Amino acid sequence: YDHHPDKSPFDFIESEYNAAVLMSEQKVSSIYHKNILIPFGETLPFGPLNKTVISMVPTVSLFARGEGTPQMKLKSGHGVITPICYEILESGFTRKLLNAHEGSDIIVNLTNDSWYGETAEPFQHLFLAKWRALEFGKPIIRSTNTGISSV
Repeated sequence: YDHHPDKSPFDFIESEYNAAVLMSEQKVSSIYHKNILIPFGETLPFGPLNKTVISMVPTVSLFARGEGTPQMKLKSGHGVITPICYEILESGFTRKLLNAHEGSDIIVNLTNDSWYGETAEPFQHLFLAKWRALEFGKPIIRSTNTGISSV
């Protein structure tokens, strides 16, 4: 996670980003903040009522929505885009990331499939992510903390 620089560390509503961070030489080289948040998992659609709703449903996170589509550059010169979790399933969004950065060679998908317990979801998520590799002709490195990691 990455903390919103304009928010208090004690503010838990839309102050944290779900983020991909590239470290180089022990420094942050690039950060991508997730743009598409999952309703009822990462955000709530109730706007001003969220502070009231979050007190009743404490397991919901209220992440801040990222803006922009930075490309991460590796020391090798390869460009990497990093759609997080279900963003990889949005063909138009992945296309937007690739079009914004023509030199993108690799898609890195970071995800946590624990939300769905022991179901078919990790297999379905991986299966659908593979379609982006076929669609765009780019290799995908998929790293999960609870699910199926693959290249």
